Amino acid sequence: MKIIPKKIINQWYQAEYKHPGNESVYQSAPVALQKFYGLLEKNKKTVKTILDVGCGDGRTSIELAKLGFQVTGIDLFGKEVVEHRAKAAGVKINFIQTDILAYQFGNAKYDAIISSEVFHLIPKRDISRLIDEIIATTNFGGFVYISILSDLRRHFLKTGEEFKYEDRPDFTVENSRELLKSKFSNWDILELKTFMDEQDWPVKKGSYPNRALPLERRIRLFNCSKAVELN
Repeated sequence: MKIIPKKIINQWYQAEYKHPGNESVYQSAPVALQKFYGLLEKNKKTVKTILDVGCGDGRTSIELAKLGFQVTGIDLFGKEVVEHRAKAAGVKINFIQTDILAYQFGNAKYDAIISSEVFHLIPKRDISRLIDEIIATTNFGGFVYISILSDLRRHFLKTGEEFKYEDRPDFTVENSRELLKSKFSNWDILELKTFMDEQDWPVKKGSYPNRALPLERRIRLFNCSKAVELN
């Protein structure tokens, strides 16, 4: 199986984030993530600040800013497109351009933290520490949303050859469930579910294999430090 070096992966994402226009290249957020937006809206009295870990081209950050939240986004790429799209939407995003694993969370605290479809790019040796940082950075009574691509398979569309990312954690659905249940054992887990999803990626032509076809299982977690009902 072909292994794609991190340097090339970074080039793919840089190309992905340079698309023109005011809409996210990733289009609408998944239904589960939109449901989480609704949960945050219902708790606006206590939820003011949100951290988007691996914010990409700002799809989630901008939508939440439009709802009136103070949003900080972290990613290695995408600053220009996020700021452009935020300005077009009439909102402000505090974009921190850095490697997630190098970011110093420090004493900062947020009422909600989101990391959607990011962990498949994080080496397995670093995932536990990153989740610990996310937990430590969430205010008591706050919310965490984590979506992990599990049992991930990607193929070049033209050749059918399967490839994987360098240092990809290769989590199975079972690995992801156990990891999240263990890390959030003293939290109230509002929703923990898996579903199959097949999609084309990248979604924009660029200097990378055009429209590689992945077959993915994704595991998503709604989490909070106090009981909250989802209707």
